[in-house]
Amino acid sequence: MTALIAPREPGRKQGDTVLYGVAAGQKIFKGALVVTRGDGFVYNLRAPAASQPDVFLGLADETVDNTTGANGAASIHVLKTGTYLVSKASAVESDIAQPFYGLDDATVSSASTNAVFVGYATELVDTATIRVKIDRAAQ
Repeated sequence: MTALIAPREPGRKQGDTVLYGVAAGQKIFKGALVVTRGDGFVYNLRAPAASQPDVFLGLADETVDNTTGANGAASIHVLKTGTYLVSKASAVESDIAQPFYGLDDATVSSASTNAVFVGYATELVDTATIRVKIDRAAQ
């Protein structure tokens, strides 16, 4: 590829919501923490395991059922920016500004071993809920 010698239209597109194909066998609920597993399709975030190649994509913006479809037979809009309510056991004020990792598609923890980074806590809502900013984690 050569360097530009004239202006070009770069094709800018807002990146706060992106459409992806859903993996076969997945039912993803609106608000779920979602990942890809190296194949480009969307899965529900699962419990940490040493062999996971999961990469955090964001939060599902709608409910999509692809339990009987092939990979990509259904598509889903995924939110890539913002702050969202998630479950966190024994949430405390000192959780604010700390990194959090997914335990499942709705729950986070500060434990990072073999876990998927989902963002930083921005607010303590109550002892079971925090608000997490996903901007720096969503890929």
